[in-house]
Amino acid sequence: MNPRVHPSVGQRKRLMASALPANLGGSATAPISKMLTAPEVCEYLRVSRSTLYRLFRNRNIPAFRFSKRDWRVAVDDLAQWVEKQSEPCRFTRKG
Repeated sequence: MNPRVHPSVGQRKRLMASALPANLGGSATAPISKMLTAPEVCEYLRVSRSTLYRLFRNRNIPAFRFSKRDWRVAVDDLAQWVEKQSEPCRFTRKG
């Protein structure tokens, strides 16, 4: 996948489904403790690399340094973080 082109909704769902354990809707062969790299997290969240690293530095996303330059995010932690960040829609229809 070209990193400059945002993935479609279907591609993001397939990416996350292949990473999630079977009991959370993923494939049965997916490892339970799947870790995502920074580029994979950028692709899923559709944010720039600089935004993601700012979130890492501010400890907004649960992540850890794999090495001096590499970060990893657990799929379960990312899913919980996204759910926590989501707010219900507050728009109402006039009529």
